[in-house]
Amino acid sequence: MKKLVVIAGIVCLALPALAADEQAPPPGPGGGIRGRIRERIVERFDKDGDGKLSREELTAALAALRAKLQEVRERRAGRGPRAGLGPRV
Repeated sequence: MKKLVVIAGIVCLALPALAADEQAPPPGPGGGIRGRIRERIVERFDKDGDGKLSREELTAALAALRAKLQEVRERRAGRGPRAGLGPRV
């Protein structure tokens, strides 16, 4: 009886995860928000046009991301050039 209750509990806990996997967009370049973000990053920073980020291109992308995150942090803290403007629409 205890085994049956444990198995039923595990199944109940696993069902939402299984259902979420079926509804999730496929991974890869065109799949979901991560794919769209990756496409935009490659489009913006791929200077040689090979569809991949080289070490130098990836370094530039990370530097831009760090600068953007710092801008957001400063805006939220009430400092910086866009302080008080709220989220971009």
